Amino acid sequence: MATIDTLLLDLDGTLVDQVQPGSGLQFTWLVLRRFTGLAPWRTTYRAGHAAVHALQHHRSDLTNFEAMIAAFCAEAGVAPEAVRERVLALAEHDFPAMGWRFKPIPGARQMLETARGLGYRLVLATNPTVPFPMTQHRMRWAGIDDLPWAFIAHPQIMTRTKPDVAYYHELLAKLDCGPERCLMVGNDFRKDLPAMDAGIQTFLLDRPMSRKARKALATYHPDHFGSYAELESLLRERAPGHQFH
Repeated sequence: MATIDTLLLDLDGTLVDQVQPGSGLQFTWLVLRRFTGLAPWRTTYRAGHAAVHALQHHRSDLTNFEAMIAAFCAEAGVAPEAVRERVLALAEHDFPAMGWRFKPIPGARQMLETARGLGYRLVLATNPTVPFPMTQHRMRWAGIDDLPWAFIAHPQIMTRTKPDVAYYHELLAKLDCGPERCLMVGNDFRKDLPAMDAGIQTFLLDRPMSRKARKALATYHPDHFGSYAELESLLRERAPGHQFH
């Protein structure tokens, strides 16, 4: 059995919880407020949808961030520099207003500390759809920002998104790591299990979203399914036996 020494960890729903009701509406309001004066609000709203679609479906060599900016500008007819400035300001200065919606998940940090102590390399394999500062905020709200992450996926450096298997191939290339050395830990059947198509083993956490999806989509079969405690047990069994520094 190949030695697993790298954990690919999803963020939302796996390491941090989010209060969902009203979340999309609040974020939309923050976007419209930040873009006031650049374009009419209807144009901004339409361009935002175009940007999200491009982010998730483009097949160019652009980073996800640049593909999003290009699509927004094409729809709204505005300069890229002005859009980049506002998007980054939104991520850095406006998004913290949503901090109350994000909470640490009991057991998540303990599992990460156990993994680190056993010698696993920690990789934040989140879906790279929001600017890096937003990911940093969520990591802080999850109480995991101080851990020694070997790599963090974000749209300024990634060109593909989940659930495209190309995301996982790109991640492996950036890590210079074979799939047999990795374990993808997540809570979303649709987004996290395509890692299996890249040859990566998977552990689906037993969380509310996972249970609901598992019942509805019984054809999906992760390599492992269970709690944080069961994940820790697996990590102890498969420990690489050396420390990363």
